[in-house]
Amino acid sequence: MALGFEEAARELPPAVRSRVQVTGNPIRRAVAEGLQRAEAARRLGLDPARRTVLMVGASQGARRLNEALVHAVRELAAIPGMQVLASTGRAQFEATVALLRQHAPEATVEGHRARLGSVTLVPYLEDMAAALSVADLAISRAGAISLAELTARGLALVLVPYPHAADRHQDANARVLERAGAAVVVPDEALDARRLVEVVRELLADPARLAAMSKASRGLGRPQAAEEVARLVLRYATQSRASA
Repeated sequence: MALGFEEAARELPPAVRSRVQVTGNPIRRAVAEGLQRAEAARRLGLDPARRTVLMVGASQGARRLNEALVHAVRELAAIPGMQVLASTGRAQFEATVALLRQHAPEATVEGHRARLGSVTLVPYLEDMAAALSVADLAISRAGAISLAELTARGLALVLVPYPHAADRHQDANARVLERAGAAVVVPDEALDARRLVEVVRELLADPARLAAMSKASRGLGRPQAAEEVARLVLRYATQSRASA
């Protein structure tokens, strides 16, 4: 049995644990390999010299993250030397932009891109490889595949677990990274504009801590998970044929 995290084995029956192998979760090759920072920034229309905060709520977006971002947008845009790239989720982009226009009428909207100063909102990141390659800090939900991509790139993390996930598994995922020193965990109900600005300022003001979190994140990443799973499948398939 292949697992994403070693801690997940604790939830399995004792008879099964002996047959467990921690491979990580397979991710796209482009994400695993990444890009040079300058090229990644060019693709996304960002400044490679600025510290970059990536905010993602998985493919469907996360209303809590979007609303906190909009209400904090002016304070975030005022942090010197920083830029924010936020993916709202396609289904939530229009509502988020409408809220942005109410909260910050000076924001500009061109097609599927909204901007206030150094803060940019898009509905979806088609080029996730570029986004992960330019980011210095990521704010995210704590789904397994999202974490597999984020740790493969060694990103320092602020995790806001989705509270309604089955068996609260995102909380468990987030705490694994927190214990390893790779993440700050903010409960969903605690995330608002004030807390968002506070945690971003705190982490960006401490480069040594950010570097340590990045190192811990990379230590948990398994960019070769797809190859490991494939080898595992082939090994057991060969054994099955031999014993048939």
